Amino acid sequence: MSAIHRGREHIPESIAKTTTSKLGRKHTPESRAKMRAINLGKKHTKETLLKMSIAHTGMKFTPEHCANIGAATSRRMAYTAPEIRSAWAKKANAAIAPEIRSEMMRKLNSSRTPEQRSEISRKGAHFKNHVKRGIVSQVCTHCESSYPDMR
Repeated sequence: MSAIHRGREHIPESIAKTTTSKLGRKHTPESRAKMRAINLGKKHTKETLLKMSIAHTGMKFTPEHCANIGAATSRRMAYTAPEIRSAWAKKANAAIAPEIRSEMMRKLNSSRTPEQRSEISRKGAHFKNHVKRGIVSQVCTHCESSYPDMR
């Protein structure tokens, strides 16, 4: 944008005066509807989504907040058919671009300890080799914990 279109520089006093004059003012329902119409349908770019993801990484929720989230999710999922839930999951995974998905996984794995990463890997192998095929192995620690009466 050229300098002519940027307008003039405001001094701090005029900025403060403008700020205080608009303080407490509410938009009318009509102006809110106009602003909504202007922004409706806009989507964040991949870069912006990645920046937002990184900004929220490491946020700690209180135990009460986590319990509220879990309760709300349970209530919502209780009334949703399993085939719809799986369709939602597939659609959500397909919507994430591969480069963003790999960046998200890299970021997620960097926050985990090597022991956590290896445990996740073992659970994934257990699911792929045993659960999907319906096989119960006596040497698999995950099968053993799932079926304690196996021995």
